[in-house]
Amino acid sequence: MSKQKKRVRMPRWIWSLKRRVLNAAEKRFLSYIWWTGDRGCRDWNYQLAHRFDVTGRTIRRWIAHLERGHLISVQFPHGKLRTIYRLPYYKQSVWNEQRRILHGQNAYAAANPGRFQPGQ
Repeated sequence: MSKQKKRVRMPRWIWSLKRRVLNAAEKRFLSYIWWTGDRGCRDWNYQLAHRFDVTGRTIRRWIAHLERGHLISVQFPHGKLRTIYRLPYYKQSVWNEQRRILHGQNAYAAANPGRFQPGQ
């Protein structure tokens, strides 16, 4: 018999975020990304749109919103094949700190367009 992998559930603090941060549909979409585990989600936008009964444009908007919120990472590890990975913040305080740091860097970059270099 093969051993079944244990699925990691999305943390409760993400479910309890206010609706202005993440609405219910985006939370469901994020829980699907969490459900795929460490291997990431390789579904195409039209497959995700069919699964969640929305348009492809809505899927693109959700992905962009979750990526700006530092909850997912979109990468292309196998060339053209896009993979959506979850960013596993198990504590809300760590997520808030990460957002604060990155928001500060983005504000500095907007105020000083010629001086900001990523990685500094």
